[in-house]
Amino acid sequence: MDDPTQIVPKFLHKQINAYKISLTLVFIWLISYTLYQSLRDTNIDELFTLHIIELPTQSGNISQRVKCKEPCLTTTPAAITFSTLSMKFSINDFVLHQILNDNEIEEFEENINNKYNEDTELLLQAKSTAIDSILSLSKRRAEGSNFEMYTKQSLVQYDSDNAKLIFNLDHVKNLIETYDNWSDDNAIKERDVTLSLIFQYNQMKQSFINELKRNVKGFKPDISFSWLYHDNDLGWLIELVFWSVAGLLCNTVIMLNLALTSKQYSPAQFFLFIPQLFIAPILSVAILALVAGGITDSGIELANLSQFLIFSFLLGFNVENLTMVIREISNNLFRNMVNFKDRGKPQTPPDNQSDSREQEPTNIIDKYQRNAEINTSDSVTTILADEKSKTGKDV
Repeated sequence: MDDPTQIVPKFLHKQINAYKISLTLVFIWLISYTLYQSLRDTNIDELFTLHIIELPTQSGNISQRVKCKEPCLTTTPAAITFSTLSMKFSINDFVLHQILNDNEIEEFEENINNKYNEDTELLLQAKSTAIDSILSLSKRRAEGSNFEMYTKQSLVQYDSDNAKLIFNLDHVKNLIETYDNWSDDNAIKERDVTLSLIFQYNQMKQSFINELKRNVKGFKPDISFSWLYHDNDLGWLIELVFWSVAGLLCNTVIMLNLALTSKQYSPAQFFLFIPQLFIAPILSVAILALVAGGITDSGIELANLSQFLIFSFLLGFNVENLTMVIREISNNLFRNMVNFKDRGKPQTPPDNQSDSREQEPTNIIDKYQRNAEINTSDSVTTILADEKSKTGKDV
């Protein structure tokens, strides 16, 4: 049989050429991954930014707008969402878990709740004060106008708490400013006071939102790995393939360095790198499925971006060990299938203890013979023992 090393191209018999191939592939990987990330539509900064949900600018049908449940707008998943509709926070633990550890998440939620719950109460009070002024102005000074009709329709048909939450101050402000049928100077003063209260509320709200945004960004870690985030399964698969190949490339370069220092470079061993380049992503997907399915107890939380990156890289770095892992799992699986027992069939009762001792006699004659045999055996044994003690010889 021919030497298998003969199939290795002569080009690989020089270690410098193996280095050239490896470093070229590393360079291609860097260019490809950078290009892939630049072409992605997802704005990675949005992953850990504050999203604000506001009421629509136009009034539309009030009954339809009330049906709008949070989130009223479809947005990229964010760590925290604040709705000016309900004056409530919505903290996305799933997003936070991908970036922060459990202690950091707990600190983040505690900080947000303790610091801003009191401020939301002040916002509600400011909005209630503006709404009371609007209601008074619409009844006394602008009866029959669009401004009065909108206010009445918004506040009368619903209980006070719900009405104040869905009431759109910005739309009312536009209606007041476009209404010019004010009867006297007192009406104009009441209008200006109402507009001033709306302006003060908007200032408080904007200051509140700006402060909240700064606070949320302050909790974003310096190295968050948020650029790994994908909102679809195909994205995770692409990241897995990229980073498993990166692990394989790094392992190959390290092995070449070790071979250089020990002067034991093997072109045949390096040639095996080529099929591994295609096998590594496939095996990585299989191992990922095993971990995600709970078949293995790896302790890896794949939802965490940094752990997912390490896991994907190590799958390629240890591609030779992956075959042993899969083989061991498959052996255990098929071994369990071979040892499968049909639980539907009744199990046969165990045999009487006839293997360890003879069956006990059932009638009196058999019992007599059995006792006689035992007694005879004991007597012979006793006689032999006495004879041996007297003569000192075996009988």
